[in-house]
Amino acid sequence: MDFRRNFSVLLVMVLIVGAGCATKVTQGPVTPTTTPPQVQVANAVNTLAQALDAAATAIQAAQQQGKVSSADAVIASKVIITAATTGKTIDAELKTSDDWPTMKTKILQAITQAGLQAAVANVPASAKPYMVAAITAYNTIASTVGGPTI
Repeated sequence: MDFRRNFSVLLVMVLIVGAGCATKVTQGPVTPTTTPPQVQVANAVNTLAQALDAAATAIQAAQQQGKVSSADAVIASKVIITAATTGKTIDAELKTSDDWPTMKTKILQAITQAGLQAAVANVPASAKPYMVAAITAYNTIASTVGGPTI
């Protein structure tokens, strides 16, 4: 009986040790997943909306504090409205069932038609600092679809 008990204990120990030393099967190098361009653009559109809201609020506050003139605030507000409209157009396109090449073309067309590059160039220096985050978000969208950046 001692022999059976010792043998059983030995067998269990061998199985435990053997299971811990099992070889691992690798299937090749692990490649990091990349975020699809549609998702990148969608994230940038959300960031753009938030940045435009913040810019509008900051410019209004700066105007009330006398840091930005009323005329400069109006010019900046027109650019903010144009950028917001463009963002809504892009968001609507992202919700379609179009494939990415079609989406990309339509988004690029919306960006080009908006003319934000020229519009931002006309934003007075007193208002531009309040728009940096919005410009950065816009540039992310534009570069993702191969469009012109500001």
